[in-house]
Amino acid sequence: MPQLVHIAGMASSNHRARVAALRRERMRLRLLEAALSVFGQAADEPGVVDEVISRAKVSRGTFYNYFDNADGLLRAVADAVGTELMQAVAPIVEARDDPAERMGAGVRSWISLVERHPGLAYFFRRAGLYILSNEQVRTDMPRDLVAGMKSRRFTIDELELGFVLVAGTVLAAINTMATGKVPRTYGSKLAERILMSLGVEGSEARAISRARIAAPALSPDSLIVRSIGAGLSAG
Repeated sequence: MPQLVHIAGMASSNHRARVAALRRERMRLRLLEAALSVFGQAADEPGVVDEVISRAKVSRGTFYNYFDNADGLLRAVADAVGTELMQAVAPIVEARDDPAERMGAGVRSWISLVERHPGLAYFFRRAGLYILSNEQVRTDMPRDLVAGMKSRRFTIDELELGFVLVAGTVLAAINTMATGKVPRTYGSKLAERILMSLGVEGSEARAISRARIAAPALSPDSLIVRSIGAGLSAG
């Protein structure tokens, strides 16, 4: 009889453990579902709006005269940042005739600017896809891709695929920069791999990516410089 009681006790204990584990897993899934619904919504974010109003020292009514919500503000800032980055990079890119050299210089220049202004990496994590909608980004990069395709410098034959290869890789790289340190040669290695993905032979891609280029510069009164000076890089 004592043996049966012991076995019954063990069974009861195992059952309680299984029930407890099941409840923990259900609660975990419930929390994950709630988090996904929050992160996936495109609604206004009152906390963000309040912080912007406080820092800008304007009234709520003034804010809503210019933007409908936090997402509209984020899109507008992303567009301005995209324009400033492209304008800073343009002289370096356009000093070259070869599409592969232009692409390599553009990638390295973007990474260089993010390295010198770390707050950009945090901003890109949130607004990177919005920056890709910038008119100058959607004009200049495809221009060089088309030139490379027509001259057979690039072996890809679909413009949108080329855009995704370049832009997607750069965004992923900048995300890495926001989460930890990267080597000093990060921009060159990134440009090399992007050129290879577009069809440039390895040794040539390496040579292009290691060639000396001028450092891109932002105007002292640019939105990026002023904002980072006010604390955009915090986080």
